[in-house]
Amino acid sequence: MCSINALTTGAVASGLCLVLLSPWVLARLTRAQAYRERGAKLHRWMESLRDAPDPWRLAPMLLEQFGPRGQAQAAMAWQERPGREAASDLHALCFAGGPDEERRMGLWKCRLDGRAMGPGTGHQEDAGAWYWPLRGREACFGAITLPLTRMRGDERDAHLAHVQRMADQLGLAMERHEAWLARTEAAQQ
Repeated sequence: MCSINALTTGAVASGLCLVLLSPWVLARLTRAQAYRERGAKLHRWMESLRDAPDPWRLAPMLLEQFGPRGQAQAAMAWQERPGREAASDLHALCFAGGPDEERRMGLWKCRLDGRAMGPGTGHQEDAGAWYWPLRGREACFGAITLPLTRMRGDERDAHLAHVQRMADQLGLAMERHEAWLARTEAAQQ
């Protein structure tokens, strides 16, 4: 009789654990699927960027990597021909994502300084959004901004590093394109 009660109690306890853990497991599986889809989308974007004759046209596609429409939008600023003479001119920038005036100024400052701004970046910690420069090896070609999220600790640090890597890839592509244009113009003279 004791062994039957023990078996029944064990079965009930196992069933209860399964019922309690099922939503957690399903949530993890759903999150994993979303990460896989996002990774595949990012891979396609990176392939397009590598082969792009005009990387500026792919800049708005980068914004789509950071969330569906309807959420707070990512925004970006860049110069199609970022010559040194226009480096400090706010009006020389192209904008995507519809940033408001405050975010336009943040994008401009981030592009000028060439470094990330916002909580956890070590620069402009009180900014109302995160900003990352589109860096090449020798110049900064623009900036991207994302609204603040509730991420903390390691998750936030990983997110900040991920966005900066993507921004750097676009910045490097822009720098390669500018170098190609300069070589082409020099060859024609």
